[in-house]
Amino acid sequence: MSVITKFAKLIYQKIVPRKVRKSIWKIITVFQDYVDNMYIHNYRKKIPFLEKQLKNKDEIQVVFFAMNISMWKYDGLYRLMQKHPRFNPIVLIAPDMALSPSERIIETNNMSCYFKNKDYAYIEAYNSQNDTWFDVKKNINPDLLFYTQPNSYCITQEYFFKNFPDKLFCYVPYGFSVIENNWTYNLLFHNLLWKFFSPTIYDKGNAQKYSRIKAANVIVTGYPMADLYLNVDRQVADVWKVQDKSIKRIIWAPHHSVYPDGLLHFSNFLEIYNLMYNIAQKYNNKIQVAFKPHPMLKKVLYNHSGWGKLRTDVYYDMWKTLPNGQLVEGDYVDLFLSSDAMIHECASFTVEYLYTLHPVMFFSKENHEKNLSTFGCEAYNVHYKCSGVKDIENFIENVVLKNNDPLMKQRKCFFDKYLLPPNGKLASQNMLDEILRYTKPI
Repeated sequence: MSVITKFAKLIYQKIVPRKVRKSIWKIITVFQDYVDNMYIHNYRKKIPFLEKQLKNKDEIQVVFFAMNISMWKYDGLYRLMQKHPRFNPIVLIAPDMALSPSERIIETNNMSCYFKNKDYAYIEAYNSQNDTWFDVKKNINPDLLFYTQPNSYCITQEYFFKNFPDKLFCYVPYGFSVIENNWTYNLLFHNLLWKFFSPTIYDKGNAQKYSRIKAANVIVTGYPMADLYLNVDRQVADVWKVQDKSIKRIIWAPHHSVYPDGLLHFSNFLEIYNLMYNIAQKYNNKIQVAFKPHPMLKKVLYNHSGWGKLRTDVYYDMWKTLPNGQLVEGDYVDLFLSSDAMIHECASFTVEYLYTLHPVMFFSKENHEKNLSTFGCEAYNVHYKCSGVKDIENFIENVVLKNNDPLMKQRKCFFDKYLLPPNGKLASQNMLDEILRYTKPI
């Protein structure tokens, strides 16, 4: 927000009484809902025509927007399309617009290395020299667009879904939704999607409850990221600094929601950042700790009055240089699979880590369950709970080191009941099969 905007907002709040502001906001909201509903109605009327166009294509151009490595969940689907004669998939590296230009360069370089090593076809969309973006319409003219984030402020306006009124676009949530809310299912974006690929039947139920189109576009496929966990033929890389497996491997994954007045307030990072480092040092001959912060935590700390860039970078570097510690900011599947346990406070990891069946502890605030959906509560209840150093040390000493794991059976029941994808197939195959219904047979 610019200085002028902030000043104008301050003057508005001083001059206009609170009751009047509420009335104005209510009118704006009603009007915006009307505009959005008309937009949804007009766009969805086009979908049968767009599907017919897709059916006539010999080769379907597919663009995947990649914003950062941690949120990339389309690996399995990309691979299937890459092998299929009907599709021409390409990844467009479009770093988060919340980043500064210099940070976008770093993020672009990280993603380029990642996709190059995987032998992907990719394009670096951001040109840092002249601050411009690759013209997708002109150079690719895609038929299908896959997004990794539903929030318009995260992606450059050139790639905003409203700029593709004659295209079909799809979405897979980058994490599990364990909080029952409206904004996970009922943004304008969700209601315009051609295919909203849902990890679980619970997500579809919530979409039916909250979305304006009553989940007409939701297909339950399973969670595509889980393909990497469930594929028994996949070789797991050992990404841990200490290769001696007798030294137990624990992940610490703090959330970014450090502000108590934010939409979410899961994070205990500001209270425990020293505690977790000290515990890693205390048990240095028995455990190693991977510091796996939420991708947004660094940005939040950079802007925090008590932290800033220098202090944040120093703290992150402390984990890099700790003999039995490491910093992990990118891909984490192999980290999860080769770990022994995790301590975290991240909503989506409440479910995702359960694919490993390893013991997991949630560092929770009081009454955490009140924020959760029924599904979220069931996942949370197979976690060990933590409120301080004694709980953490008990978890390390008894559950991790001595393998005294009374919640193992409950985690396995949750896994069998909820996490296996439908149709006896991996999630990515379910997604491809759904798309193939609208294409020419080979």
